Amino acid sequence: MNRKGFVFVETIIVISVVMTLLLMLYSSFISILNQERRNTTFDDVAYIYRTFYIEDFLVSLNLEKYINDHLETPNSAGKMPLLASFTCHDDSLYNLRDENGVLDTKEEEKRNYCEALIDGGRLEIENIYITRYDVSDLIDCMNTDNSVVCASNEELRNISPNAIGYFRTLNGKDDTYRLIIEYKTKIDNRDHFLYSSVKIARRNVDE
Repeated sequence: MNRKGFVFVETIIVISVVMTLLLMLYSSFISILNQERRNTTFDDVAYIYRTFYIEDFLVSLNLEKYINDHLETPNSAGKMPLLASFTCHDDSLYNLRDENGVLDTKEEEKRNYCEALIDGGRLEIENIYITRYDVSDLIDCMNTDNSVVCASNEELRNISPNAIGYFRTLNGKDDTYRLIIEYKTKIDNRDHFLYSSVKIARRNVDE
């Protein structure tokens, strides 16, 4: 009788150990699967390269002034913006004008090329955001719906939940800026959004 009891207890222990190992294996598998899914949506290698090329092109425009106008100037509520949505239509990108304030030929070509590249759909760009490299304040704002800072930033109200999820994966501290691009592509006839970001190089336009 005692031997049977011992065998029963031993069986229970073995089953417990096996179940624990299986649960750990399952947890690890789910974690790897989720990470892989995240990697195919966030910072896919091909889209990182694409984002670098776009960043290089935007810096060739008057991006320094654009950043100063949209991130270093208080908004209508007197708060410093945390995020700016990039658009090729912004006049601050094209600063060479004649005496009548009309864009010269080169600047008009820059605008047309920017619109064809960014808005033309060839690069599958849905949105372009510029933020400070340190996004901790931005994430705090996203996590606190009633934040005064958040309420004063109009741009934050139109960000998709997927984009917010990507913003929350970003970290690092620096006094530079980030270029964050939301791509929209078709996978199995469904809209699929991918995200990538790079540090914006601070250099003069004339370099």
